[in-house]
Amino acid sequence: MLQVVGSSKSFRHYVCREQGSVSIVVTCLILALLSLTVTLAMLGQVFVQQRATEAAADLSALAGAQSLIYGTQRACAKASSVAQLNGTELVNCTSDATSVVVVVSQQVHSERIRAVVSTVTATSKAGY
Repeated sequence: MLQVVGSSKSFRHYVCREQGSVSIVVTCLILALLSLTVTLAMLGQVFVQQRATEAAADLSALAGAQSLIYGTQRACAKASSVAQLNGTELVNCTSDATSVVVVVSQQVHSERIRAVVSTVTATSKAGY
């Protein structure tokens, strides 16, 4: 064993005394994995809400298309009421004699996510 001159402790004692560094590395890894998990959960929530908004847009467009026989204004009014019943807001509605195109939006439920993405929007078209 090597001895440091002027000291009774070995060189190996000075080099290998970094006890506890593994716990710091493990703690950092756990925090990183926790952050990643939270981020993925938030993205999943936005994904689910986007799909629900798309479903509301589809239902609104179908309801508007069914009401086209009564006129384009009534078709958009019906699409608007169906959008509201599904928790969304009708942003735009255009219709002609054969189809209805709707754009609906919904505010993101989570306040944390709302700081990054405020609303989700979906467009749908239905007709004859």
